[in-house]
Amino acid sequence: MLYWGESVGERPHDHVHSDVPIVARKQVAFVLRHGRNAHPGTNLKGWATCRICEKDLGSGNLTAFGFVWPERAEHYVLKHDVWTPECSMLLRHALAAANQSSQSPSPHLRRVTVSTPHGNVSVDVEIASSQQAIDQGLMHRTHLPSNAGMLFVMPAERDWKFYMRNTLLPLDLIFIDEDLAIVGIIEHAVPLSDRSLTVGSSSKYVIEVNAGWVAAHGVGVGMPVRIE
Repeated sequence: MLYWGESVGERPHDHVHSDVPIVARKQVAFVLRHGRNAHPGTNLKGWATCRICEKDLGSGNLTAFGFVWPERAEHYVLKHDVWTPECSMLLRHALAAANQSSQSPSPHLRRVTVSTPHGNVSVDVEIASSQQAIDQGLMHRTHLPSNAGMLFVMPAERDWKFYMRNTLLPLDLIFIDEDLAIVGIIEHAVPLSDRSLTVGSSSKYVIEVNAGWVAAHGVGVGMPVRIE
């Protein structure tokens, strides 16, 4: 196992590759940040500053690939375009896991239609009604078809709070009450954020779609919804 430093001759600067897509970087950063078993070095502790921007990264888990350095590796991947062969390995493992998940029985799909002043617009949605499915949501997905989404059937009508933890895709959230009217919308929810997302109104259903879907189709609060 190698360590960054003059004795090794390796620097983060030597592994900058700006052509790697941001979605791939976020996927690997998630594994580095949360995947305790991704690498033996992840259970160690360290404290240091970034070797590129000198930002104080504080103390935390040593996260690394083939090289181990005493800073959080995901900082380099996301902020400085660092990408090593081990990053590609982690990405392959993550995509393989996602593909294995996709080989499971196809989720039950429904169509949701919103009546707008310009006509009806529809989206095909997976149903999340069990607590496990609601908790999982769209976590770890690296792709969502342009006209697809997920419909959360909540156990009761209340002012529900959502968050984007472990969610790699930017999303629009549409909150719907028991009378099937839109009571609130959150657009362009930021991926991987733990910030609480709420509209301040009671809802029974919540739809997650790709960011930009709401604006593109002119969907707004008060519009009626039909679940087929």
